[in-house]
Amino acid sequence: MGLRLSEVFGQPVVVENRAGASGAIGAAAVASSAPDGYTLLLASPAEVVVGPVSGQKVPYDTARDLTPITLVGETPLAIFAHPSVAAKDLAELIADAKKDASKYSYATPGGGSTMHFAGESLNALAGISILHVPYKGAAPAVTDVLGGQVPWGSSACRPSCSPRRRAS
Repeated sequence: MGLRLSEVFGQPVVVENRAGASGAIGAAAVASSAPDGYTLLLASPAEVVVGPVSGQKVPYDTARDLTPITLVGETPLAIFAHPSVAAKDLAELIADAKKDASKYSYATPGGGSTMHFAGESLNALAGISILHVPYKGAAPAVTDVLGGQVPWGSSACRPSCSPRRRAS
């Protein structure tokens, strides 16, 4: 994206990734920078809505310290499971979790992330209580689901992912 923006703006664009706290570290850096039009934040709902609304302590006020410019894209969420999970779809997972939620947990890229919010929403809507396992990013969360350490997870889904695919 930095290269494309450099072409559009006709000047160099430096991308500085600031990971952590479900995006709040990077958002805080941008929110505290001079409002000169040269520092931009590529944000997800995690750092501008979910975290602040869910009680995550962030050193910025989204409405006061950040100015929305444009929607860059949309990313649907997907639920994926280790092949050892007997459920073939979400309805079966919920039915099984209602019988015994203690055998389930779900991995996310971190507490306060969009995926965490989605998992807790699923718990509330389905009347289940599946344990949240927060990771320091999506890569280790997906790795542990694929390795069988955590039965299922939630992650951003690229356009090429299919709702019927299972981890293998």
